[in-house]
Amino acid sequence: MGIDPTKIYTNVIAEMEACLTANVEAGYARKCLHANRYNAVTAHYYLLIKKKLIEGETLVLERSPKKKKEGDESGATTPQ
Repeated sequence: MGIDPTKIYTNVIAEMEACLTANVEAGYARKCLHANRYNAVTAHYYLLIKKKLIEGETLVLERSPKKKKEGDESGATTPQ
C-alpha cells in the first residue's frame, strides 16, 4: 500500500506493561500499532520512544517472524 509497517520496540512495550498506572497489555498495544490507531495506548508508546531518544537510550526493534516457503517443512531458509 506504500505505507511502511510500524516499528515495534520491545523495550518500549515492556516499559508500558510495567507501568502500573497505564494498565496496558502488550498484545493490545501491538494490535493498535499495527492498525495505525491513534488512542491513549499509541500516544503513550510514541511519547516513550521520544523520551528514550532524548535520553539517549537504546531502542530494541522487535523481529517479525519469517514466513516459511511452500513445501519447506524444516523451517530453514535458503540464502538467495
